[in-house]
Amino acid sequence: MTEYTLLRWIPLLPLLAAVIHGLMLGLFRSRMPRWSVIALSCGSVLLAFLFSAAGFFRLAGLPGGESAAATPPSSTPTSLQSSGVTSNRCRPRSATRG
Repeated sequence: MTEYTLLRWIPLLPLLAAVIHGLMLGLFRSRMPRWSVIALSCGSVLLAFLFSAAGFFRLAGLPGGESAAATPPSSTPTSLQSSGVTSNRCRPRSATRG
């Protein structure tokens, strides 16, 4: 499992648990036993936490220059980056006035 697929499961696990709870109550009109509700709810959040901790320690263990390479690619198209188009958020206030 790559680091990107591992990171994708962090928000999906609690969402999946909520969908299972909703399906059981909404479609099947059956109540799950209390222990299974607790296990599913807490287990999904605990597993998501373990995935995020594993991703953190993997990123923290990289040498200084490699941590930037572990981030996903930028959403800015390369044609905009090469043409020099930048956002005003990166400029000092004095440069945007006038």
